Amino acid sequence: MFRRFIYLVILLFAHPVYAHVDHGQPKHVLVIHSYEPSYQWTKELQQGIEQVTNQFAEPVKLSIEYLDAKRIHSPEYLNTFKDYFRTKYANYQFNAVLLTDDAAVNLVKDWNPNPFTELPIIAGGVNDLNASLDAVSDKSVVFYEKDDLKGTLHLIQTLRPKLRTLYYVTDDSHTARLIRKAFESAVEESTLRGTSLRIIEGKSLTDTAELLSSLSNEDAVLLSHYNTEVNQGQIYSYEQIAHTLAEKSSAPIFVFWEFFITDGVVGGVVNRSKHIGEQMAVQLARSLSIDLKGSYNKQQGPSPVIDYVAYEKHKLDQNALPEDVLLLNVPRSYFRDNIETIGYSLLSFFCLMVVIINQSRTINQKRELNLKSRKIVALQKKTMQVQKEMIHVLGEAIETRSGETGNHVKRVAKLSSHLGKLAGLSHRELEMLEIISPMHDVGKIAIPESILDKPGKLSPEEWEVMKTHAEAGYTLLSGTKGEMFQMAAIVAHQHHEKWDGTGYPNGLSGQQIHIFARITAIADVFDALLSIRCYKRAWTADEVRTLFLEQSGKEFDPELSKLILSNFSEFIAIRDCYPDLVAEKLSIAV
Repeated sequence: MFRRFIYLVILLFAHPVYAHVDHGQPKHVLVIHSYEPSYQWTKELQQGIEQVTNQFAEPVKLSIEYLDAKRIHSPEYLNTFKDYFRTKYANYQFNAVLLTDDAAVNLVKDWNPNPFTELPIIAGGVNDLNASLDAVSDKSVVFYEKDDLKGTLHLIQTLRPKLRTLYYVTDDSHTARLIRKAFESAVEESTLRGTSLRIIEGKSLTDTAELLSSLSNEDAVLLSHYNTEVNQGQIYSYEQIAHTLAEKSSAPIFVFWEFFITDGVVGGVVNRSKHIGEQMAVQLARSLSIDLKGSYNKQQGPSPVIDYVAYEKHKLDQNALPEDVLLLNVPRSYFRDNIETIGYSLLSFFCLMVVIINQSRTINQKRELNLKSRKIVALQKKTMQVQKEMIHVLGEAIETRSGETGNHVKRVAKLSSHLGKLAGLSHRELEMLEIISPMHDVGKIAIPESILDKPGKLSPEEWEVMKTHAEAGYTLLSGTKGEMFQMAAIVAHQHHEKWDGTGYPNGLSGQQIHIFARITAIADVFDALLSIRCYKRAWTADEVRTLFLEQSGKEFDPELSKLILSNFSEFIAIRDCYPDLVAEKLSIAV
């Protein structure tokens, strides 16, 4: 009894485990196309199949074979294909079969013994409306290629109301014969019943093109499958056929399939093979009970598609086009491409006009306000100039108090501006820098004259007092809210900071130091070293150059150092433009 219970438990749990493992294995699906992969019809069929199978919630492996029935379809060839299939797929289990076009359907239908019995078989693009695979499998589904022959004939009649002769261009392939039979039946049921109909078949592509070149522009051509030189080893692509015939034809060419609409073919109410492939793949998912991960938009049947360039070439009546027509190769129109932008622009223009009209009553007041504004701007400029002059005078006063000439601040201003220009500062920044750089030592107003004028080296205690001028300058200038004084305060505070962080008062380094302060520091040192001071002699140009080489990346910004060194003569020339006016006899510390 216990043993039976154990067996029952095993059975209960074994099935779900097996189902889970099987669920993870890919489904093997055989795809047999009637034609070779380079045929656009076949290529788009396969694209449609893959577009949907890529959305399957379970993996699917497609094994794809091509019959190439356009070129060869003899019984010997088909038997050879069956032998090849048996060898290649021996002991290989398929879960379903996809067939495209009539040749593949006929192959499977006549296969004996049939390896696909009881498998789901989905066929698409089939022209023979009597074709069935029920004898092979009761799980078969066939999607027939229902070309809208009547729709295309009606389109021809609409666009060619004075049609004299309709030329039907076709070959003798199995599919072409089926379509021709349906076409002739559709003509008999259409308004073109009394129109002259001429069948063109069996001619070479070149001869057919020459024939079409002699047609009247009141005629029309309907192009079906057309490869008449297969026995001579010549197979043309759809593009070659369309181009060769449309280039020569004096009459517009209409077709049943969208891939033919190229190189001058007008169009038609056409089928899209990609849509057929998508339908087949959706049915495959149903047959294998597989969910689709994404949404699938079911495509409509044949619809009117017209090539705009070919349409214009044959001067067809644009007003006669169906409302749901899809126009290909329409020339780009600025209005069409920018309709949204133009709409917004027109709306904006309208709103602007409303505003202008509403504001017209106050235009005199605006003029008065503008006049007052101009006066205010002029006053602001004058005030700004006064501020510049006051800053300059203040800078000169401070430098004079510390035993230096007033021209030192002028030189610092010009040298700073030139270095800033080489560093890529904007015009506004250069203007600001030239104004505020003379204020860098404004804090020396708080330093006793005994220290400022001391001819020798300062004691450690005196040096600590001297260093406070940076903080004093910042405190003095930052108390004003104006942008100019705020920037001047930063320069006064940071112009003794060093690139490597060993400066004062805050030990800032690198980019932490404002660019204005880094530039002013270099300009100040450059001019000071070349000038006589109470505590030193004037350095030579070579000595100054050597200092900047040694202190680049240490005391000074390395990039700014490179700029002053590579343009050294320019800075010397600027300095020479503002010489010291009074030659004072100073005690020189050698």
